[in-house]
Amino acid sequence: MDRRFACLIALALLGALTHAACARTPIVAPRIEPAAAPNLTVTVTAGELAGPDGNMIRVAGATLTFDPPETRDMAVTVKAPQDKAAHWDSWQPWPGKYKGQVVAQSLKPAVDEERTQILGGLFRQIPPESIRIASADGSKTFRANEDYVVNADWAQIGGLGGRLGTPGEADLKASYTLTLQRLDLVQAAADGTLRVKKGTSRIVCPQLPEPDAGCAAVAGVYIAPWPAARNPWYDAGAPKAATEYAVTEHEIFPVRPAAPVAPVNPAAVARTLGKLRGGKPVTIAVTGASIELGAEAPAWWADLWTEKNLGYASRVIVELRRRFPKSAITGVDAFQGGTTTEYGLKVIEEKVLPSKADLLLVGFGGNDCAGPEGGKPNNPPEKYKEDMRAIIGKAKGAGMDVIIVVTMQQNPWLAPGKRWPAYREKLLELSKEENVALADVYTEWLNQATRGVPPFSQLHNWLNHPGKDGHKVYADTVLRFFEAR
Repeated sequence: MDRRFACLIALALLGALTHAACARTPIVAPRIEPAAAPNLTVTVTAGELAGPDGNMIRVAGATLTFDPPETRDMAVTVKAPQDKAAHWDSWQPWPGKYKGQVVAQSLKPAVDEERTQILGGLFRQIPPESIRIASADGSKTFRANEDYVVNADWAQIGGLGGRLGTPGEADLKASYTLTLQRLDLVQAAADGTLRVKKGTSRIVCPQLPEPDAGCAAVAGVYIAPWPAARNPWYDAGAPKAATEYAVTEHEIFPVRPAAPVAPVNPAAVARTLGKLRGGKPVTIAVTGASIELGAEAPAWWADLWTEKNLGYASRVIVELRRRFPKSAITGVDAFQGGTTTEYGLKVIEEKVLPSKADLLLVGFGGNDCAGPEGGKPNNPPEKYKEDMRAIIGKAKGAGMDVIIVVTMQQNPWLAPGKRWPAYREKLLELSKEENVALADVYTEWLNQATRGVPPFSQLHNWLNHPGKDGHKVYADTVLRFFEAR
């Protein structure tokens, strides 16, 4: 064969292979950009992305429009609050109860659409101007800023001059407009057509729709419950939006999934994993606060350690029983809502050590970093670290493996959420210093954003509790330590 002809064939083959490789790799992924004056439209630029069958989808670009958030007219009957005190403003939300007595009164609905209790509040979902307060019999209508004041962020009321009646006794009727949250999916069909798949409106924890058959997910778009003028990302200066509700850069979440967060120091639980794989009995103690208790999964107080309980602690035990059916796995509940490491130091002695557990999951922190806005936390990071070290030391001294469960990000606009990264750093240090395992739920929680879901939207109480899907994030992160083989 002529050498020049052979070279031409080789070059042609190389070009074909290069073209095939390029066909499998996106050259430029489409971008989603808000309008210059934010409104309910976005512009999707031209680009390429992989379809569900692995073939590339070429997107020509388009302008897409979203529906505004949906609203509900609500009415609730509540007890009269105490009169507003100056110290309330150090807390967000305002204090709701003290020693069993009503302080400020929240107007939120008690439960979500699935009848799961909402323990915190609703952040900027109830326009303060929509709130109307009357006596329970309707004979008297009270006036804002004369008879009561409103915490605009959390739809709480406090009395003025005792005009609302005896705190904790007088019945009041509150009516208002509730704005719902929603997650919409931008998806691309095989022919490159872009569409919006509208999600289901929810009080809390909206879910991103799955792409239709043959379509690829491009981005999740959060249809926020607050008007553009009250978007918390712009509290220092709201954007000049063209419409009442608007999509800004902070509500757009491109779908580019991050890899699952890997276990930290998995060798530290080798003994427990060996027992599970060997079909030996294993006892797992779980200590922590309300998230370990299961809040706010549905009916988190019932059916512990069964598939009916969707709190992460039960999810872990149930899934380990499925993976290791020859091993008798027992859970030990050593958790209590509202607690800090102070409780952990007590319960390790009273319940965990006597259980002779093989493994301890320890998840304190959410209440340790809590405290007033502009004030000090309940337990500062250095003290928290040493408390955790003491708990870990006692467990290891009794022959237990230990997994530190690093809790999720709390509400990012409040002091506890801003404080938590410093606490997480202390836990990462402890994992190395004490040679124990660590499940970095914090990072896995934030990685929801790479799957089109804003992490803060999955706060069931808008503060520091996940919903049922959030508990799955916890469980999945812990379970990566325990592959069957």
